[in-house]
Amino acid sequence: MTQIGKVINIMNRVIMSKINGMNIMMIMMKMVSKDNRINPVTYQDIMNQRRSKHHALIAMIVVNYFLL
Repeated sequence: MTQIGKVINIMNRVIMSKINGMNIMMIMMKMVSKDNRINPVTYQDIMNQRRSKHHALIAMIVVNYFLL
């Protein structure tokens, strides 16, 4: 496992433990879409976005930062 893989794993565990008792749809964050508009994106949407791992990582860091 690479270093970034470990970081993602740890963040996943932290985020999921924080989200567990809440409705995931209530946790909203903003992410810039391809046409540069800012769209509300949920954690679940980020996890479903396999095509953009870089964006997913940034989003996880942001979510993690706000939930700590």
